[in-house]
Amino acid sequence: MSYRNKSKMKLGTKLILYYLTTTLIFLLIIGFAVNTSVRYFGMSTVEDQLIEQTISSLDYIKQTIYFQSKFPDNITLDLSNEIGKNLSAGNRIIRLYDENLNLISSYIDGIRQSSFETKIMENNIGNAFSGNYTYVSDGDNIYFAAPIILNEKTIGVFEIVYPLNLLNHILSKTTVVLLVAGILFSIFIIILSFYLARITVKPIKKLVYIAHQYAKQNFKHIDIEGPYEIQQLSGSLSKMGQKTQEYVNRQKQFVSNVSHELRTPLTAIKGYSDFLIDEVKGNEDLETAVYHLNNETERLTKMVNELLTLSRLDSEDEYYNMGKFNLTNLVKNVVDSMTMRATLESISLECFVDEKIYIIGDREKFSQVIINVIDNAIKYSLELQIVKISLLKDDNNVILEVKDRGIGIPENELDKIFHRFYRAQNTKSNKGTGLGLAIAKEIVEAHKGSIEIKSEQESGTIVTIILPISKQLLQD
Repeated sequence: MSYRNKSKMKLGTKLILYYLTTTLIFLLIIGFAVNTSVRYFGMSTVEDQLIEQTISSLDYIKQTIYFQSKFPDNITLDLSNEIGKNLSAGNRIIRLYDENLNLISSYIDGIRQSSFETKIMENNIGNAFSGNYTYVSDGDNIYFAAPIILNEKTIGVFEIVYPLNLLNHILSKTTVVLLVAGILFSIFIIILSFYLARITVKPIKKLVYIAHQYAKQNFKHIDIEGPYEIQQLSGSLSKMGQKTQEYVNRQKQFVSNVSHELRTPLTAIKGYSDFLIDEVKGNEDLETAVYHLNNETERLTKMVNELLTLSRLDSEDEYYNMGKFNLTNLVKNVVDSMTMRATLESISLECFVDEKIYIIGDREKFSQVIINVIDNAIKYSLELQIVKISLLKDDNNVILEVKDRGIGIPENELDKIFHRFYRAQNTKSNKGTGLGLAIAKEIVEAHKGSIEIKSEQESGTIVTIILPISKQLLQD
């Protein structure tokens, strides 16, 4: 039976991809959560610090305005510069805006900033002037603003521009650590998934192999270690195989017994029918009846002999007289002997063989194989067509091919053509037992070879027999 390989993903590959995909999704979620948490807690810490600094700075601004300003209702330019210079320690930027939201002072570490160095978040300043703390971030800095309120009147806005270098550095380092850890963890998961997939798939592969053997009627006992479900399945499959083997054995025994029982009466019938041929001469009706009786007896005898051959092959009682013989001469002799039969069917035989091809095998049984295959080619060829027989060899194999231009075999029946008694639906009009190819397959496989059939309905059939050349012949 031939199995068609469909391009489907194997279970082991699916498991590895499943483990890896799950791991990557898990790592992405963890990485995102960690990165978000670091950013959230970092920003919360910065916000708390800025609130504390803003509260103390506003107290300082109010005190400065009360004690140094002649007009405590607004902030003068000189006063704003003094406040900015005193509050701008470190790398933060201190800015002051008047009641019209004009920037009047911008200092960093006691140094005044020029106007082109200043980036103003107008919406942020406007929101702060409305009377509440507010901040925005552009990724590099956080702009924290608060209103300056004196005597229940907002006279300006105080702003701290805080650089996020440290937080961004921590985030980038965290990302690198997470990426490296993710890669290492992924490699570990890949190795682990290969191991787990191999353990998981191993008993399933054994079951698949056993199932293929069962399909070839090779019913082996199964004892597969694995998960509980696999053990249950293997046990059930093993019991099924044992019962099927028992059924097949009984069937083969029945066929063998019946074949033996039929052989003796068939021999007698054949003898009497041969005797009657001379006795009924002159009586046309009786001659016709005896002729058909003789033909049907021969056909039934052939079937019984084939059944007995199969029975011996099954029981391994069939003896193979193995020896070196000239396969080229055997093929030529068989073709010559079947030329007359082919001519009667309006079929021509063409033989193309390499000279002096030798194999080690049973000459008589292999002759039976060649006869069966060529007989089928003649039987199912269309009239006035040619059956081509070729024999060649390569470095390791001998290849015998028989090609006809006949009715062919339906594609959906090709995998059954070697089954015993099976005949394709389009061959019912031709006489046959359905045993010839089954016997040929048994004999070829006993010679460590293989037989393949390619066919297309209404176009013809190609039968290919491949035999390995023995090491002894290769050395010779």
